[in-house]
Amino acid sequence: MRVPFSEGQLIAAGIAGAKFVSLETRNHLILPNEPANRRFFEAVAAFLGDPPIRGALPGTATFKERVQRSVIAIERNWLIKTIAIVAGLAAAAVSFVQLFRLLGN
Repeated sequence: MRVPFSEGQLIAAGIAGAKFVSLETRNHLILPNEPANRRFFEAVAAFLGDPPIRGALPGTATFKERVQRSVIAIERNWLIKTIAIVAGLAAAAVSFVQLFRLLGN
């Protein structure tokens, strides 16, 4: 509201490969729940030559979604799987030895 719309267009015109994109927001900082948020990230990705962001945008994922992504990442990690298997085998071995000692006495 303080800077004329035409100034933004003028600045964009002076940047090679830039395109002026108007955003529907009344805020200086775009809030995650505003439609302008996705449009902003799409414009930045297009300018950088990156593919469009699919799914949740940065800063918009819920706590549950962030936890689910972390769990999936852990499940895909072979090192963590190997450690979990070794720990399970060690626990089974310890239990077997204790059971063997208990039955032997």
